[in-house]
Amino acid sequence: MGLSVVAAFPSLMEAQIACGALCAAGFDAEVFDQNFGRVIPTDLIGGFRIMVPEDQDDAAKSFLAALARATALES
Repeated sequence: MGLSVVAAFPSLMEAQIACGALCAAGFDAEVFDQNFGRVIPTDLIGGFRIMVPEDQDDAAKSFLAALARATALES
């Protein structure tokens, strides 16, 4: 089984926050490309990617979408 990209963020901090929320919810999430931000501008690689095992892909995307809606309502 491989990994699947569930989101990409322009800043490392945003990616770490989202990844932390996923992990707290029980997903096996990781931030990828953390070291590239120091060497290559993240816009060239699509930002900092959050990846989960393929079998968690749909649920993780749904979780992040619900989290985005909830935070948008609070603003």
